[in-house]
Amino acid sequence: ADDPPAAPREPAPAASDGDASGDQAFWGGTVVDGVPRTDKRPTWRAEIYVPRDGGVPLGGNRDRGGVCIRGPNRFSEDEAEADLLEFQKVAEEYKGRGAAKEVRTVSSRLKTDFERQKHVESGHADKGR
Repeated sequence: ADDPPAAPREPAPAASDGDASGDQAFWGGTVVDGVPRTDKRPTWRAEIYVPRDGGVPLGGNRDRGGVCIRGPNRFSEDEAEADLLEFQKVAEEYKGRGAAKEVRTVSSRLKTDFERQKHVESGHADKGR
């Protein structure tokens, strides 16, 4: 989750036509190059920028700041794009009501599912049985 930012691909438009009060569900999202694998396979991951939960805005748009939430590294750019769409859907659904927390929960679930699938595909899941 604390990986360095990667080079952006195509930014997704920010949700909602929020006004200066900063009522957007998210401020953009994109699919970026993921962390290089040891076997040199390329990876991609989704990143979405959502307003930070809580706090009182101090005089305008985005004063609470925002957070970048990243999805798991994917071996397919299409899978990373699907992650981004899921992040955007959740951000819209929970806009102003803990969206960052909910998107982070989805990201954690996707990362856990991805790691579990890698473990199964490696054959390690069958060892010890």
